[in-house]
Amino acid sequence: MVQNLQLVLISTGVFVLTGLAATWVWKVVAHEVANDARLIRELHARLRRIEG
Repeated sequence: MVQNLQLVLISTGVFVLTGLAATWVWKVVAHEVANDARLIRELHARLRRIEG
């Protein structure tokens, strides 16, 4: 009985930590994608100015 409770607690802890790690990774990825999109827009605007 005690072993089952320990297993449930460990499994829950691992699940929560995995969820937190995944959330952090998604935030980092979203931030990098937003930065890249901004840089691409700026580069595109500069190229249009040079061509125009």
